[in-house]
Amino acid sequence: MNKHIVISIPLAIALLLSSVQTAGAAVQKVEVKLPAFEVSLNSYYPVMQSEAYPPIIYKDVIYVPMTWNNSLRLNIALEWKNSEGLFIRKKEGVEQYPNFNSYPIEAPASENNDLNKSYEANLVSYPITVNGKKIDNAQEPYPILSFRDITYFPLTWRFAHEEFAWTTAWTPEDGFGLIAGGRSYIPSMIVSDNDESLFVSTNIYGTFQINKSLKGAIESLRAQHAEGSYLQTAEKSRIQLVETAPTAKTNQTKLTGGKVMWGDIELMSLQPVLKEANRASDVQSYKEEDIHIQDTVLPLGSSYLISLNTNLPGASSVGFLVNGTQVIQLDVLSLYRWKDNANGSFWVSSADTFSERHHTTWMEHHLWLIDKEGHPHSMNEQVGAEVARILSAMDDGTLIVFTSEGHAEVPVGDIYRIKPDGKAEKMYASVRGNIYADQAGEVFVLSSQENRITKLSDGSSAELSEKMLFLASRGQPQSIDDK
Repeated sequence: MNKHIVISIPLAIALLLSSVQTAGAAVQKVEVKLPAFEVSLNSYYPVMQSEAYPPIIYKDVIYVPMTWNNSLRLNIALEWKNSEGLFIRKKEGVEQYPNFNSYPIEAPASENNDLNKSYEANLVSYPITVNGKKIDNAQEPYPILSFRDITYFPLTWRFAHEEFAWTTAWTPEDGFGLIAGGRSYIPSMIVSDNDESLFVSTNIYGTFQINKSLKGAIESLRAQHAEGSYLQTAEKSRIQLVETAPTAKTNQTKLTGGKVMWGDIELMSLQPVLKEANRASDVQSYKEEDIHIQDTVLPLGSSYLISLNTNLPGASSVGFLVNGTQVIQLDVLSLYRWKDNANGSFWVSSADTFSERHHTTWMEHHLWLIDKEGHPHSMNEQVGAEVARILSAMDDGTLIVFTSEGHAEVPVGDIYRIKPDGKAEKMYASVRGNIYADQAGEVFVLSSQENRITKLSDGSSAELSEKMLFLASRGQPQSIDDK
């Protein structure tokens, strides 16, 4: 199908109906206006001034056009039968993964709409059946209309709520909103917490605060005009980034004779890497003077953590631990986070990095315990996992760590409690979802697919339905219960 067609041919027959009036019937005209406030239809926001088929208002009720795209958004089916007219019914189930690229492009209005102007619409006279019930349009207090040759439906309680099970809300700040409801993947992740609450972000409706008991009120930060005001707990923030640590220094190394030197200590020779880069490259020939090095040096007690980045393939990231004159290469990934412990030990992690324009994504990979004598101990080796990701740290330096066999969009893995002496205890096995641990070591799992959050310690869970989050974001109090 040509994606530039406004609507499909079969549906055009069903929708271009206001001009197909019952033979001999007089066309009854009414005056309508366009909303001067924002209207959203399942998270789609029509631009009133340029929409060819904008929402309209008649007798103080909002009407929406039954275009093909709106039928998809609002989860309804439209059918035209020559002898019986237009049939509209609520679909069973919800399309969870709509292909928005397949939506036909609706051409803009031929001229800008005027929000201060009155427009003319017609009462439709062809037969209409809604969910198997015939509509006597002449007797309807809010009749079905035709505007610009498109059928328009009134969003009265009867039709919106009783017939189609839509949810609607109005606020002066946000205008009018309607959702068909039932979509998954609304909550996206737990982003922070405080002593009593979790903060859950969503893809559509902003951030919400819920009690860690998973009971009681759900509070919308958007509705409170407090979006972005939450803070991570102080202890979680003590897990610091290596490159921005207050005691870290940069530009501490130099390249001499193909060797990277830190003072009088040789960290590594780049000659083998340089030869391999030239052997493998058909495009560029590398020379020593072409190599650029960036470094970060972080003291860890009597030892030093050194992170190197070069422009040379094969040595783009290298991490070292220097203990006296001993140089230990920790990783060929970027050193990422660190934490000091009361017993004189340190936690250090590395991460895979993925650079995009104006943004770098860090995915934690390896974890070490650096003991107070400056010796590294791999926690990945200890628990037998390829990936170890710090979830949180407690006051005594104990970590809650998620382990898995790779980086997946929604990985499955085990959760460990690892003490600052390196002893690891498996807390939970085969956990799947977006995982979050607070300062006290309580672990929560958010399943976006099910719109559900679960507390692993007692198995309690709560559904964060789209309807609940939509209404809460519009300032209507909502409450969750554990199940």
